[in-house]
Amino acid sequence: MPDKPIHRTSEENRPDYSTTGQRRTVTPEVRRFLQAVNAIRNGSTAEALREYRILLEMSLEEKEEIIFRTEREYLDEKKAFIEYNNERVREQFVGRRPNSFLFLLPFCIQHSSCPHRISWDITNCRLCGKCAVKDVREMCDAAGIDVKVSVRAIFATWFVWEIKPELTLAVACPDELLSGILRAAPLACYAIVNEQPEGYCFNTTVDVDEVKRSIEYFTNSRQRPAIAEDSSIENEMTCEKILAPPAEKTGSWTHYLLHMRPCSWGVVSAHLLVGFFLAMSGQLREAGVGMWARLAACAAVWTLLLNGGTLALNTAYDKDEGDIGYLSNPPPIPRRLVPFSLVLMTAGLVASAFLGWRLFTAYAVSFVASLLYCVPPVRLKAVPGFDLLINCTGYGALTAYAGYAAMGRSLSVESLLVFIGFFYEVDGQDFGQTIPYVSIRSIKPYP
Repeated sequence: MPDKPIHRTSEENRPDYSTTGQRRTVTPEVRRFLQAVNAIRNGSTAEALREYRILLEMSLEEKEEIIFRTEREYLDEKKAFIEYNNERVREQFVGRRPNSFLFLLPFCIQHSSCPHRISWDITNCRLCGKCAVKDVREMCDAAGIDVKVSVRAIFATWFVWEIKPELTLAVACPDELLSGILRAAPLACYAIVNEQPEGYCFNTTVDVDEVKRSIEYFTNSRQRPAIAEDSSIENEMTCEKILAPPAEKTGSWTHYLLHMRPCSWGVVSAHLLVGFFLAMSGQLREAGVGMWARLAACAAVWTLLLNGGTLALNTAYDKDEGDIGYLSNPPPIPRRLVPFSLVLMTAGLVASAFLGWRLFTAYAVSFVASLLYCVPPVRLKAVPGFDLLINCTGYGALTAYAGYAAMGRSLSVESLLVFIGFFYEVDGQDFGQTIPYVSIRSIKPYP
């Protein structure tokens, strides 16, 4: 029987690049990170905050360069940056409780002898007490905080961007915490460094008292002391402007229109046309004005009212700020975007009833699916698997079927196979987007 592998401590696992001459090349992005850490250590408040802000506002490619070029290196520098980040996050929530929380745990915190898989679904934990998961879960349940267990840092980032909590509390090693802070920005992330008594990524644990103090700090606003103002920091450099989401605005009519994402209308209309041509197969030359008018009405109902309303509703709850699908530079989110989107979708439901029961049924199913996908507390968008299923059904199969149903045709076997093909066509597109921000460099070893 082979011997059990020896798991060394984190310091023993750390490569000694200083003696082997294998230290990786210091790229401009890594140099910028080290410059920020030096500013933090030197106690230059304004400069440190300025450098911190520059790191958070870097492009994704620049952040990945820092993440992968510093892996297993610069651990002390990373810890200094993490502590500084935590100070800024604490300042952001002085005197108030965040509206929404997410607590992230690494998969390696689960004891290696445990047979229950808690990744993706922590409710599988039997609360046996062999690892810190039991204590963390009980504290989070008492505070009403959602807990997720991630198998990789990239999945942790996916959780954050899908759920979009106002505050994320994360436990991990310095490498993964730096990755999460940079990738999650501008969303606030409070980081807690784990303990590695048996080595890197094996039976790790966390200081439960530190977790308890952190949860109490952010959930009990009355016990937080006010932080004195520092006149050395310019107003435009305050942490609220770095991390806090933009204030809601009423918005002009163009903001409402842009959040309906007009660039998506062509794709949706093309899917509708496929269904229309299937329904009119062999009879297209005989199609009169009435048939074309029904197609135009179907396109308006499905593309503008349902699709546009759903995308606007999704944006309202996601609070999207950066580049999103079909909208590279979204305007500020109008204050009344939720009722606006619901009015659009409801108007489309009523209008679809005049175009036949088949289209009405397809619209009603999509309407309900859109609400379950976007709106808390159900919000299936944050549930892996269900988000993909709804996209494939709504954007794929049902959109193509809507053009068919508007013509009042009964469903044939051949048409059904085409609609199933559209289901998998969207499946193939979305599969590559299920785990966002993955760089090809993450699977290439560095020289």
